[in-house]
Amino acid sequence: DFAGLAWLENYLLSYPKALLMMTHDRQFINRVATRILDLSAVTQRLQSYEGNYEDYLAQRQQRYEQEVAAYHAQTSQMKALQAQMKREAQAQRKPKRLADGDKYIKWHGGQTAERTVSKRVRSARQQLNELQANRLDNPRHTWHIQFDFDPHPLTSSEPIRLQGLCLNFGARRLIDRADAVLKKGERVALVAPNGSGKTSLLRLIMGELPPSDGDIAVMAGARLGYLDQTGEALDANRRAVDVLGEIRHASQDALLTRLHRSGLFRDAHLADKTVADLSIGQRRKLGIACLIHSRANVLLLDEPTNHLDLASLEALETALRQFKGAILAATHDRRFIDTVATQVWHLHDGQLQPQ
Repeated sequence: DFAGLAWLENYLLSYPKALLMMTHDRQFINRVATRILDLSAVTQRLQSYEGNYEDYLAQRQQRYEQEVAAYHAQTSQMKALQAQMKREAQAQRKPKRLADGDKYIKWHGGQTAERTVSKRVRSARQQLNELQANRLDNPRHTWHIQFDFDPHPLTSSEPIRLQGLCLNFGARRLIDRADAVLKKGERVALVAPNGSGKTSLLRLIMGELPPSDGDIAVMAGARLGYLDQTGEALDANRRAVDVLGEIRHASQDALLTRLHRSGLFRDAHLADKTVADLSIGQRRKLGIACLIHSRANVLLLDEPTNHLDLASLEALETALRQFKGAILAATHDRRFIDTVATQVWHLHDGQLQPQ
């Protein structure tokens, strides 16, 4: 939670030795990191960037632009060499007309011209072969993650309303008389210390937990989509494509395309992989793919950025900012709150305080 993150960052900032950290917490990186090693999921190459996350973004964009320019320059050079070889070959086939009537001079001049043309063709071919042997990848053809939500239209202006909501956990009152309204178009970040009841509140709204008191009103037309924190709701023995297909029927190719766009590689074995075969990050992407495929218009997200790589994080945030519905997300991701949330609800000592 926020207090734990602040303590950890301050401790590591004063740590006198070396640190190697694996993290996708961008605010944490900004405060603590002095260098970033980026392992590409596409090329499997490890690239080094000096500085923090903001420095990394600027350097990554600059490197991308340089790679695009180098690729286009190489492509243009190869086309120019191919055109040159074609012209030289056509010139070599064209009969030469010499004014001098001496047959020997005519033959000798023709041989010299042919040797000159052949030399230029060989030189161009050699340059072309070297370029083809060291051909650059097209940076624009990298793997692209696209969380393209297409929710059902949300007709209610206030799809969820909490009135006097209470939840007891043994002798402890975890949520005490909560009153709040989630409105259409809002993207609410639910923040609280660990163990304060964020997940429980989402499960109450989903109907997975009964309230101890009070009322939860889910308006007609609100289609709820829930992303749980650990992926435990997914059947480990089911194939990933079947999990998706049970939500809404589609061809296997369409389902695989959905998984691929959501950050799961299209490979020879993806169609046969079960949920148990997936890493925790891949399960999170499968969960997001299920949300998209369900066309839910009210999203309840429990730590949505956990276990996602940076490319997926950026793609998800872009998609959620464009989401045409309502979002309630329990999160400790400070950058996610800054870039996505339009409102913050604080849950502290059982009290829910919308701000």
